[in-house]
Amino acid sequence: MADQQEWAKLWFAALSDEEVLSLPPAKRWAWAAMIAYTKKHGTNGTVMIRPDSDFLAVALGVPKEHVLNTISGLPNLQIGDAKSEHGLIACSFTNWYKYQVDSTHAERQKRARYKRREEERRREEKRRDKKILTPPTPSLKEGDEWGPSGLIRLYNEKTPDECPAIREETPARKKKAKQYLAIFPEKHFWESVFLEIHNSRFLRGLKPSLGHENFIASFDWLLSRGKDGAENCAKVSEGRYRDAPG
Repeated sequence: MADQQEWAKLWFAALSDEEVLSLPPAKRWAWAAMIAYTKKHGTNGTVMIRPDSDFLAVALGVPKEHVLNTISGLPNLQIGDAKSEHGLIACSFTNWYKYQVDSTHAERQKRARYKRREEERRREEKRRDKKILTPPTPSLKEGDEWGPSGLIRLYNEKTPDECPAIREETPARKKKAKQYLAIFPEKHFWESVFLEIHNSRFLRGLKPSLGHENFIASFDWLLSRGKDGAENCAKVSEGRYRDAPG
């Protein structure tokens, strides 16, 4: 079996490349031979050639005085202007990765870029939910009435963009907020809860786990108890969901 390091790949995409198909058959061979020569003697699609090389003339199937002229007529192949001190000229394939690199790598990169764009799009939608769709509310300042409405305003202001905004102060929410304010009445406690969410990718919905694939810490979740019977807001305040260092 041939050494795989000696292989030059020529993907079937070449069979539908208009520039390649427009070449006379002899030049198509020269183009393929030049790819093989570059793979063997060059680096990343660039190779140094000697214009009067007997070996290259045989490989291309032309007299050695026609080597440079033949190469200059090949598609996607750039020839350097200046010769090196040894009489060598640089030739570079501009589409090297198209024909020589495993296309699955490019596909993985494409999927990763698409995933990043989708994540950014979802985050932007959530930011719009908070900044545009949510009716404007005055900032919570010292002296404002502290109660269920104030707690909801504080949640909308202090939580990360990923957390869904509260658009409606429903009777059920206000009743639940009143109950929890009776347990945790201090404003600074709730500020610490909402700010702590910034330190947890899990609470922000950026690190899904088995059984919690679509989980994001919401106002309603914070004002409820977990399976252990403890209030979720208290566990968040204690830093139980904080990301591990490093």
